[in-house]
Amino acid sequence: MEYTAKSLLREGVRIVVLHYDTTFYTRILGDFTDPDRELTLVIDPQNGEWRVAWSLGDIFTEMGDGATLVFDPQVPSRANIYDRNGEVLADQNGRVVRVFVNNGDIPDRQACFQILSETVNKTLDQIVDLFDNRSGVNWEVDAGVMEPTTFIERSDEVEQLCGAEFRQQATRRYLRGSLMPHILGHVGYPEEDEIPELEEIGFNAETIIGKSGIEANWNDTLAGKPGGRLTLVSSGGIRLRTLTEVRSQIPESLWLTIDADLQEYILQVLGEAYLEAADSWGRTSNGASVIIMDVNTG
Repeated sequence: MEYTAKSLLREGVRIVVLHYDTTFYTRILGDFTDPDRELTLVIDPQNGEWRVAWSLGDIFTEMGDGATLVFDPQVPSRANIYDRNGEVLADQNGRVVRVFVNNGDIPDRQACFQILSETVNKTLDQIVDLFDNRSGVNWEVDAGVMEPTTFIERSDEVEQLCGAEFRQQATRRYLRGSLMPHILGHVGYPEEDEIPELEEIGFNAETIIGKSGIEANWNDTLAGKPGGRLTLVSSGGIRLRTLTEVRSQIPESLWLTIDADLQEYILQVLGEAYLEAADSWGRTSNGASVIIMDVNTG
């Protein structure tokens, strides 16, 4: 941040008010100026030097009356991957359910922990550690992710035994299943050492990122760039002032040169060939590759 002094007004012998403008430089929200600010300085009677009469209102004026600075992030949805014919290979339309439990309001802790371990793909020890050691008494605990099928079958039990609440979350979906994973790659949550860099540009620890293949090599293109809005909100929840707002950078989809139908057909042909010749291939085979060429042109 930088400031520009505009005027200095003396109020009596021991008080001076500085009128100034401040420009803030941010990574996520760009640059913005907050004009016509005031800073009150008083004489320290013990040594005769000027001191700042500090209050929360010196951060932003409205905060002196109890307002809060609120950042509302705008994180774009991850873009799609298409084959050469425009068929969707990967999108962000999959759905999972996150399970939230109030740690101080669990009807039956033992039964709750057991069913959570069965439905959110964590061991019983991990669940116990999460609630008993890593969470406060009255925290709302993010217990984990439940797959849609599991949610349909067992959500009533989880709600009854844990007093749980459920929130949908978009996730990556590969429409051809496990076809060409070596090309598309996969996504996942960031490692601990990757989180600070992501937070600097507006993402968080819950953001999925590319881990391998196309998903990793073209992650910045597929992920876009977050934006957001910075506002001052009163203690009663009323938005008093918007300091700055930047729209997120829309991610771009990718169109590959690969033909998904042809890829699937070749996989089928190789599978059939292997079954027919399994005895002669034996266990020493390292797999197979297929090259398709026009015999007339090479």
